[in-house]
Amino acid sequence: MVTQPVSTTQSATRSATRQTKSDMLLDRAGGAAVVIARIAAVILAFLAVIQLVITIMFLVDGRSFAPDATSGYAVSMDAGIGTAIITGHFLDSDIRLVNWTNDAINAPAVVLVSLERTAILTLFALVFGELAALLANLRDWLRDRVRYADAEAGTPSPFRTVPIERLDRVGWYLITAPVSALVVTGVCALLGCAVSVTGGSSTAILVMLGILAFMFARVFGYGAALQHDVDGLL
Repeated sequence: MVTQPVSTTQSATRSATRQTKSDMLLDRAGGAAVVIARIAAVILAFLAVIQLVITIMFLVDGRSFAPDATSGYAVSMDAGIGTAIITGHFLDSDIRLVNWTNDAINAPAVVLVSLERTAILTLFALVFGELAALLANLRDWLRDRVRYADAEAGTPSPFRTVPIERLDRVGWYLITAPVSALVVTGVCALLGCAVSVTGGSSTAILVMLGILAFMFARVFGYGAALQHDVDGLL
């Protein structure tokens, strides 16, 4: 008569211990992911600023740029402390920035491509910034869930923790990047550049991830609405 409750209690204790260890590992992994996402956001933002500076350099002194020696898909200039390069490769698009016939640089295409590369880097920096904030919110919820696991008020709800607007913004950023790349590729084709779109894997992956972010936003929105109804009944 006494053995069964003791066994049940020990089993529950072991389960709680395993859950605590799992939460601790997940908490550490979440903390590392937050740091990595923030570092990635800073690096991408820095690269976007550099690309914008190179664009301004081309607008100010485009004659100092010369076609790349190996291909017509890039132009470069010796900037003293390094080489400023504008390349026609981004995502799934390849744009030749130098005319086939006379090796002249297509200046409007160079400006468009450089601005597009700046925009893509900026969008990716924003994505990682939003992901870092989302991961931090979920990590805090996980810590609160462990901290208040035995409280009478119950476990804190993740639907109060995750701002749905962040997921929506991530979705828009991820979809805008490949769509704008395709638009710029089409405009460069109208400007007389030789263009090609290879595979389309990057575009497909980014669009699907963007749609997934929108779907997660709707799921969390539905959960938040249910949580609001439950809170109103208590």
